[in-house]
Amino acid sequence: LALVISHQYLSWLYLAILSVATWLPIKDKRMLPWQSVWLITIFVIWQLLLPQISILGDHVFSKEVHPASLDLYWQYLDEAWQIFLNYPLLGAGWGQFGWQDFQLAEAYPQHTGWIKHPHNLILQLLAETGLAGTVIFILGLVFWLKRGLQEDVSAERRWIYTALSLLFVYAMFDDGLSDLHVLGLFALMLGLLEARVYKVLLEWGHLIAGLVIVLSGFALYQHTTHYKKLQYWYAQNSFERITDNQARPMLAQMGELRHQSLLTPYIDLAIVRALPNSPTLVSDKLSLNTQLIQHSPNAQEVYTQAELLALAGKTIQAKQQLQRALIRHPDHLYHFTMQLLKNQTKETLPLLHMIVRHNRQFMQDQKNQKNPKVSGKNS
Repeated sequence: LALVISHQYLSWLYLAILSVATWLPIKDKRMLPWQSVWLITIFVIWQLLLPQISILGDHVFSKEVHPASLDLYWQYLDEAWQIFLNYPLLGAGWGQFGWQDFQLAEAYPQHTGWIKHPHNLILQLLAETGLAGTVIFILGLVFWLKRGLQEDVSAERRWIYTALSLLFVYAMFDDGLSDLHVLGLFALMLGLLEARVYKVLLEWGHLIAGLVIVLSGFALYQHTTHYKKLQYWYAQNSFERITDNQARPMLAQMGELRHQSLLTPYIDLAIVRALPNSPTLVSDKLSLNTQLIQHSPNAQEVYTQAELLALAGKTIQAKQQLQRALIRHPDHLYHFTMQLLKNQTKETLPLLHMIVRHNRQFMQDQKNQKNPKVSGKNS
């Protein structure tokens, strides 16, 4: 019933794995064929009937498939394979799939947004870590599972293998191990397969534990202090309130904290978003934003990159950046256009002209799509 309510295309594969795991330990298998027929029949009936129950409504049963379609899913796989071909040995870098996806926007324009993974664990490893990382992962996983299979297969261990199988299917066809909570569960299941018991005997165990607690408390205090300071920069020094005279001292404070804190990516984000695009700061902001978007290609930052490139006199690179941003984040175009009009300079005029041409082309495409319908109605 739970699998049916999930309304996912993977539920059939989950059902097959759970069925095999349930039927394997049964000694008397004479009734299994009939039981299989009844279970599958009931599952199909539930699939057909539950969406018709009005009390559940559209909140439970979504007609949307994620990824949006199988065509889009295959496109993600093809894109990941292309990234792997570009960086076959060591990959593009851990966590770099989103940035590579943005770089390939013109080659794969069918989807929008920040795509962090290709919905397939193996291809994600190939794209981000290359052959080296993928081989290490697969060999390590096979070695660990082989050790587990050498032990007696009890009922508990059988269900651990079942859970690992379900998680692996999820990793190969959906969000996979990109979510930390799923990755933690996967690691926990692998650890439970270890039958050996390890004991660590330390003469100074209490002293070491106390020292760890003290150092952890100090680190927590320092982290909280840095967070409050960062929160102050976001809340008190809102983007419109910061003047050029305030920008330099604030940049110095942020730069000092940036090298001391674990919040460095968020500090970089605060610097880029809070400080104005004044001529004295463009070079620093461009250098910082270039690093930022490679790890976090958000809509606002990729458009800001185009503006900063234009202000730095790099018009060709700015147009290329804007073209990719228009494909991946079209919803942010209006906000960016208003920002350019508000802070208009001669350096950003080519970007405004490009936006005007883009809007004209968009309106023409919309008109061409509507005309066949109108002619069909008239006929």
